[in-house]
Amino acid sequence: MFFYNLAIGVYHLGIRIAALWSNKARAWVQGRKRIWDVLPVTDKRVIWFHAASLGEYEQGRPLMEAWRLAHPEDYILLTFYSPSGFAVDHTGSPADYICYLPADGRKNSQRWFDHWDPKLAVFFKYDMWLHYIKSAREHHVPLGFISVLIRSNQFFLQPWAFFIKKALKLTAFWSCQDDESVKTLLSHGFEDVHLAGDTRVDRVMDLRESYFHDDVISTFVRSEFVLVAGSSWPKEEMMIADLLKHQTGVKVILAPHDTSEKHIQQIEAVFGDYAVRYSLVKRVADVRSYKVLIIDRVGWLSRIYRYGHMAFVGGGFRRGVHNTLEPVAYHLPVAFGPNHKAFFEPKVFIEMGIGFEITSSDDLLSFTQRFKNETNRKEVEKKSAHFFEKQRGATQKNLKLLRYIVQNKRPYST
Repeated sequence: MFFYNLAIGVYHLGIRIAALWSNKARAWVQGRKRIWDVLPVTDKRVIWFHAASLGEYEQGRPLMEAWRLAHPEDYILLTFYSPSGFAVDHTGSPADYICYLPADGRKNSQRWFDHWDPKLAVFFKYDMWLHYIKSAREHHVPLGFISVLIRSNQFFLQPWAFFIKKALKLTAFWSCQDDESVKTLLSHGFEDVHLAGDTRVDRVMDLRESYFHDDVISTFVRSEFVLVAGSSWPKEEMMIADLLKHQTGVKVILAPHDTSEKHIQQIEAVFGDYAVRYSLVKRVADVRSYKVLIIDRVGWLSRIYRYGHMAFVGGGFRRGVHNTLEPVAYHLPVAFGPNHKAFFEPKVFIEMGIGFEITSSDDLLSFTQRFKNETNRKEVEKKSAHFFEKQRGATQKNLKLLRYIVQNKRPYST
């Protein structure tokens, strides 16, 4: 653990240095300052769910809600690592208490389990903090991962990371999204590996079926053809600006990944008088004259896709494309940049003719022209409906697994 402790020590120091100029890093530091002073005490059975950030929370929320419905007597604890999850409005959350997870370390993890004594710890996807895993084992708390997607090139499966793999084998259970993940983990000697599917499918379908209406957005789109740009970065925004120069009859709802004032101003500079910020719309009728509506608030994107005819998801020109399930849940054809190989859904969507890799402004223009055709959009609608009908149900499978674990699984101290 020496190298692990050294690495996270350097990482946490880096965050504190970055807090001098980064709002996100500053929120990470400030949010953890008084955690131990304000933690509540409960005599109820504690079930602990952890999400790294907003995306993982959205993925795991259906399972939390299902647990709340099945066990209303329990105390649900929800933690976040990143400010992107903690800072959003959690009105209606199934959790009884929400806070940041203290930085990983022997002392913090031991203190955490001593205070809460959870009967189950569920980490959504990948936030693998080794001290928390070891402390869970020592406290006889089954800690496991849900909606896992593992590939053979995963860092902790490499020969140099043998000490990480050894620590991760203390995990009580693994619930995977696909067969390949199950086979990969089993081939490396992991135990209690299960196939349950992706809870995000249930989450995005719930969002699609829930009511949402906004007068400003409805007035902006009217009956026109709409491209929704979700979690965009500057590369996608420049490509959209090029698109509008060559394609008439298209309106754009643009929800950038970075909603800081600096980035919003950069977007305004790119689009000029074509664009208006959502927050600056004074009279609803005025929004009709613009071609681009900038959504300068967090947490709406998964609901805004319902206003579109097609989607362009950001991140594919950076480290990796963002959530493509959300737009496809609304039966939209979805375009994204070339950096999507590490993700399951884009590959499937490309094979099905729902998703489309683009590398240039010309590609985006071709994509737009293709799906201005209603017949082509109807084909995508049929294919996407079939995909979601086949993939639903992961929440109930995971709920059944977790209930069994609480009743039967008590890891021994090692």
